[in-house]
Amino acid sequence: MQILIHNRAENLKIAVTADIHLTSRTKHPERFRTLERLFRDVIEAGISQLIIAGDCFDKNQSNYHEWDALCGKSEFNRLNLTMIPGNHDALITSAHFASSNVNVYTEPVLMPSDTLMSLPILFVPYLQDRTMGEILAGFKTQLKPRQWILIGHGDWSDGLKTGNPYEPGIYMPLSRYDLDLYQPRSVILGHIHKPTDSDRVAYPGSPCPLDILETGRRRYLVLDTENGEVTSSDIHSEALFFNETFIVFPGQDEFKRLKTEMTRRIDSWRLQPHEKDICRIRIQIKGITSDKNTLAALVQDVFQPFRFYRDETPDLSELFVNDDSNLEKLAQLAIREADVLNFNPGPYDPDRESVILQALKTVYGET
Repeated sequence: MQILIHNRAENLKIAVTADIHLTSRTKHPERFRTLERLFRDVIEAGISQLIIAGDCFDKNQSNYHEWDALCGKSEFNRLNLTMIPGNHDALITSAHFASSNVNVYTEPVLMPSDTLMSLPILFVPYLQDRTMGEILAGFKTQLKPRQWILIGHGDWSDGLKTGNPYEPGIYMPLSRYDLDLYQPRSVILGHIHKPTDSDRVAYPGSPCPLDILETGRRRYLVLDTENGEVTSSDIHSEALFFNETFIVFPGQDEFKRLKTEMTRRIDSWRLQPHEKDICRIRIQIKGITSDKNTLAALVQDVFQPFRFYRDETPDLSELFVNDDSNLEKLAQLAIREADVLNFNPGPYDPDRESVILQALKTVYGET
């Protein structure tokens, strides 16, 4: 057994993950392997508490033997695991698990501060047909502004541009009004699978990507319960997904512009040499081109070092051909005007690329 010696500073820190969606090792072994690596990373960081903010298990999962076996391993049984149910595993309770280091909170509970935790934590599991604000109202007299932490499972309804593509809909929403009224120091939620940091709320994201829509590096969050600070730690995942869309329009430097942008996107992935082997990509090109054949060859050449997700090919279904020089000038003018607007879209506003694409379709008469 690995013996861990914790000092007070280490005990003040809690690791948080969510949305693992375990099924079985036979069906999705990569999710279990990722979880094992996460456990080891947390222990090596000197942290003895891990919170799973909902959807540890996928829907219709009822056999928890493999989870119990993992938690009971000698190298992990000193790691205290706190679970709150999500919308996929809303019916789990502590009674489902034999492991003594697993605790499940099926109802909202405010964990008070103590000698090892300066800020109280309110755990809010997913409750069907309820809002986060309704739950917070029940604790109003106990929540001192900026002196408590919220960990729950649901949608930050006012702060995200995209929801959870794994399942459309709104689940137990938390609003900006709720945050302004109750003023938590920090908020960490499960449910959105993409690692996301807004001005008020953090989502750790799923530690193992479920599909191509869950792009970028995976992580877990570390919460300092003394000051409410939330930091991020990378998880070494078995897969890295990148889903990129490029908008093009004709011009003298059309293909040079596209190649420059594709290269910039690849650089933004910050891949280490060994990570190319686990990288899977999806590429979509939209807009207008003067030569679809030349463009397709360029895309294949630039992304030649990478494997496409499920052996797909670049998606050119929304790419149209038109080399009318007069329309080209109008398109360039429309793009310049869009850039002048200095886009800073809200959570439900179209982004710059969407506006430019619609302008190009209007100019060139494509639908």
